[in-house]
Amino acid sequence: MKITPLCNVFGKCGGCKFQDIEYSAQIAMKRNDIYELLNRTGISFSKEKIKIYFKNEYYYRNRMDFIISLDGCGLREKGKFYKIINFNKCYIAADRINELLQEINGWIKKDIQKEEIFDIKKKTGILRYSVIRTGIFTGDTLITFILNKDAEKEKIDKIIEKIKLFTEKTKALKVLYGFVRHNTDVSITDEFVILKGNEFIKERLANLNYYYHSQGFFQSNSGVAIDMIFYIKEKIKEKYDLLFDMFGGVGTFGIFMSEYAKDVIIFDNNKYAEICANKNIEINNKTNIKFIKQDVLNIENLLPEVKGRKSIYIIDPPRAGLHKKAIKFILETLPEKIFYISCNPVKFIEDYKNIDKKYDIVDFALFDMFPQTPHIESVAELVKI
Repeated sequence: MKITPLCNVFGKCGGCKFQDIEYSAQIAMKRNDIYELLNRTGISFSKEKIKIYFKNEYYYRNRMDFIISLDGCGLREKGKFYKIINFNKCYIAADRINELLQEINGWIKKDIQKEEIFDIKKKTGILRYSVIRTGIFTGDTLITFILNKDAEKEKIDKIIEKIKLFTEKTKALKVLYGFVRHNTDVSITDEFVILKGNEFIKERLANLNYYYHSQGFFQSNSGVAIDMIFYIKEKIKEKYDLLFDMFGGVGTFGIFMSEYAKDVIIFDNNKYAEICANKNIEINNKTNIKFIKQDVLNIENLLPEVKGRKSIYIIDPPRAGLHKKAIKFILETLPEKIFYISCNPVKFIEDYKNIDKKYDIVDFALFDMFPQTPHIESVAELVKI
């Protein structure tokens, strides 16, 4: 059912696609799309059996990567890489992000000159992104300004001084700036400087606290992430010798489920995930968990710790899905149960086809992490045959 979108730049801005569709219809569309995908690829599931979990349709995102232009912050125009659509309010961003967005917009219009803004076509200028993150359930806030590393040093220094003055006035609890090369288009960096607070965001999911890194990954919808955690937790009916949290990041799932296994291994290759996971293990007083930093290309190195144990896996791979070595590892270790979390259901199905002789899908649920967009997150419960 068509409705009037809340946002006055909807249709131009590339951030949302479904604001003109009633949310109940969005949910029905997403469920139907996944139902058809599963059945088209030979995985028989009734539509009624596919559960879908959702919370707020607006103001849910805990992170926004805004592009800086002379008119303030914004997002790319739909289908036009070089054109930015500006606004003072993003309807899918959390309220605290919008408060800081308005602060930054006012600062840009008052204190920033045209030549100080990065020109996407010419690759000149300095200010590129303002990345705003917030802890939905803690109120924590952090801004990272992303600058062009290849600009003239004098001009960079001048912008840094302006950012320092902004930092003195902003309500943001933490402020950083960082550098990227002129010929890249990324909004995270290893080259950052802390002006205020520290580089970590604190979030609380149910009864546990988590820190994640300003330059690292965390689920963008904290509310629905809690639904996903409890969905998995309620399906674990026995205790295992090992819980293996593959691509476990900061330990969101492994830490929360740690009571269901004698030992927990959180596996990831990201250095910021390692820092935060170890911090989260400590602050939540978990003594049966260890983080192993390892590239998936070398996952066979973990066979001695995993093979032959009664185990349960939680797998949350990147959008590209599982590397063939990860699939080989699963087939060599054969856990009793797997929860496969995916932001790309097509890739999940491809991966499942590689292990379907050993595992049945006993349940499949959807989690609408991204209302007003076509995207959906899924969790498949797989049981060893």
